[in-house]
Amino acid sequence: MQRIERKVQIGLLSDHIAGLDIHMGLPLVVAGDFNEWQLFSRAFSTLNQLLTPHATGKTFPTRCPVFRLDRAWSSPADIVQAARVVKTPETRSYSDHYPIELELTLAAARARPR
Repeated sequence: MQRIERKVQIGLLSDHIAGLDIHMGLPLVVAGDFNEWQLFSRAFSTLNQLLTPHATGKTFPTRCPVFRLDRAWSSPADIVQAARVVKTPETRSYSDHYPIELELTLAAARARPR
């Protein structure tokens, strides 16, 4: 995917999230392969303002990961207890990216007033 396509898709995702009422106490997690090399890319600026980013580590390429292309955000921030890259011989064979894993605590989100 070309950089402009990534920027457009991340913009559409950000616009969709901006239209949600994420302050109603319901948890929201956005995670995936964004193929964007730069953490502070303008493509991520709105998404970073709407949700809390979580550091996951370097995921690409699997033979020697040097780039963090797979990312995660949440609202509220405290539902994500841990974020990590899953590096095993098995996960190395799944893709050219290692998968990311998030440990969530949803009880904290449900306890918030609406």
